[in-house]
Amino acid sequence: MTHCRLALAYRDPAKALRFWVGRCGFRVEEERVAASAAVAAADGMPGGGSGVAGTAPVTIVRRGPIEIRIVDAASLPPTSPLGRRIGKATGGSVRVELVLDPAEKIADWFVRLEQAGADIAEPLGEWTPGERSFSVSDPGGYLVAFVQPVAGRGARLGPSFVGSEDPEAPTIMGR
Repeated sequence: MTHCRLALAYRDPAKALRFWVGRCGFRVEEERVAASAAVAAADGMPGGGSGVAGTAPVTIVRRGPIEIRIVDAASLPPTSPLGRRIGKATGGSVRVELVLDPAEKIADWFVRLEQAGADIAEPLGEWTPGERSFSVSDPGGYLVAFVQPVAGRGARLGPSFVGSEDPEAPTIMGR
């Protein structure tokens, strides 16, 4: 069952696909091409409902209950909801949060992405009481946060980071 479905438009969908699959652990579920905006609307795809005929290529990637539809921005009719946003700052106010399974190690994700050259926007730390997280920017400028709840931690004021013998002392892991 999908718990979250996002449609994100990219000027370079191949680069976005490499980011989501190669760096973030998503897998390609399917590639679709809607024959028209009406078909796209019926299928819940971007460009749907615009009344403009054409094609809407979409690559669907999935990681657990999260589905991301990678859309080629050039294929969007300028009158569609996403098409009207192209040319304006993409990604600027969007943060995608990927909640990691408790068995996954968030520090391993951080190191893997940093070593792969990801644009680290926020280093690994406890930015929100009770959860550890870090953020990277994806190829479209969307902020992607990797989040993991911290078992047995109560709410605290201010960030607390890995690397200190005193769990209350603020130290920084990362850059």
